[in-house]
Amino acid sequence: MSTYPTWLTKNVKWIAAGSLAAFLFCFFIFCMTFWVGVKKDEDDVDDYHDNIKYWTTTTCTYQNLATTPYQCADKVNCQCATCSGSNTCSAMVGSLTPGECCDGYHCCRTRPKYCSYWDACCYRSCSGTTKNRHCRCHGCMKRRQCGTECVEYVSNRRCEVAVGTCHNLKVDIMFDGYVGEATGHCARDQFQCVTNWQNSHANGTEWECHYDTRNPVGTVTNSWPEEPDKNPHHINASWVFGIASAIAFVVFLITGVMFAIQLKCRLTDPESVNSSYRSSGYGYDSDSYY
Repeated sequence: MSTYPTWLTKNVKWIAAGSLAAFLFCFFIFCMTFWVGVKKDEDDVDDYHDNIKYWTTTTCTYQNLATTPYQCADKVNCQCATCSGSNTCSAMVGSLTPGECCDGYHCCRTRPKYCSYWDACCYRSCSGTTKNRHCRCHGCMKRRQCGTECVEYVSNRRCEVAVGTCHNLKVDIMFDGYVGEATGHCARDQFQCVTNWQNSHANGTEWECHYDTRNPVGTVTNSWPEEPDKNPHHINASWVFGIASAIAFVVFLITGVMFAIQLKCRLTDPESVNSSYRSSGYGYDSDSYY
């Protein structure tokens, strides 16, 4: 008597055919993605070696350091309270007007939002001996976080606009007859930022730099370009299909062996052979001759 489920024994050949098709498909995708990933990494390395031969090292010098101050404004000191005026923060920042402003709707405090869902195997109950142990799943309702919800808000938040001084920073980079430039920015009233820039980019400061001779001004930098590493994501994506094809191949082997056993049993079982012989119409009833 077969120890396999009836549905499995009846459909084993179709399961085998389906798993074979799935294996061939996944294996094809695996090969293609693996090859594309390796080829991409090789192309990146080849491009690096093709380009690095144009790079050179020299000495750069900072000249014409400039710090340009200008008036700017920021939105600050926002509170979970309704504003008393009508002027919007964006308008007051744009016009460099200090004072209280209205910032529109704002959620001040949130809390987790929970949803209920059905867990088909919330817990298991088992019975029987070690060899003949049977376990059964029991479902239950559970809760999990599915977002957040606002519990405190204001329809028009109160903020303030502060006006101060910002700085645009610029310095020329002189190297091998070329003139490049470096730029920066310091936010409102960040005067220490300005001082740090002036100290690190003082006129006459020399430093080792590198550039591409095909585009000197646009590529000058203080670091030598590094050779690209092989990207593991190019290969990892292909292994998803590799694992899927391996699973499909194992299913194909198991169902193929089961189908072969079934076929062998049908060919060697006398009852099966006699049944096939009688159904063919060549059998006879001995009573018909007497």
